[in-house]
Amino acid sequence: MQLDKLDALSVGAGVALSAAAVMAYKAITAPKTPSGKLYFYYFPIAGRGELSRLIAAAGGLEIEESKPGSDFNKAEYGSPSGMPLLCHGDLKISQSSAVQKYLSSLVPRFAALSPAQQATEDMFACIKEDVLKGCAQVVFGGIANAPTEIPKHCDKWFDVVEGLLPAEGFILGLGYPTVSDLAVLNMARGYMPFGASYKHGKYNYALKHPKMAALVERTAATPGIKEYLASSKSLTLSFLDVDKK
Repeated sequence: MQLDKLDALSVGAGVALSAAAVMAYKAITAPKTPSGKLYFYYFPIAGRGELSRLIAAAGGLEIEESKPGSDFNKAEYGSPSGMPLLCHGDLKISQSSAVQKYLSSLVPRFAALSPAQQATEDMFACIKEDVLKGCAQVVFGGIANAPTEIPKHCDKWFDVVEGLLPAEGFILGLGYPTVSDLAVLNMARGYMPFGASYKHGKYNYALKHPKMAALVERTAATPGIKEYLASSKSLTLSFLDVDKK
């Protein structure tokens, strides 16, 4: 009987030591997040930078934003010429998707999402990129064709998005919006190139996509996002000469 008790104690102690060893190993080997300011480089329009700004606003991240000067070495960020770019400590990265995912990783409630949830986040962010590309091609390459091309392009995508959205709440079923919801908000509220294409294409996404319109309103009303939308200049800024007339 005494031996059984000793065996049990030994097993319990062994399990406790193993668990402690695992925790210690994870603490030692866990990647260290860079410290210091987040520097974000992009044009002062929505474009491919707005979702990163929305993620920062939702997560309470402070980013210092500017447009790089002529002597700025974009190659250090992995880019021959394009933006957005992000610097955080020794980390320097380009590509909108990489910047978005990194900023999301700094927001605890986004970083804690399951692999399946994060895959959904990536999917909506990529949908945003595909919609953006089509809108930009029309806005910068043939805006006179916007009334015929934009409804076709946007309905193709927004019909799909509408079928993925909940009637209430947010996309992942959580009590707060995540990157998926922010990507939909970005497509609805970002002027360049989305809003510009809607304006010149005489297109109203909300008429045929009520769940999308409702999700945009719910997301826009949440803390952090509401304040950001009220003060953002990039969200509504236009680079188009036709808008200056």
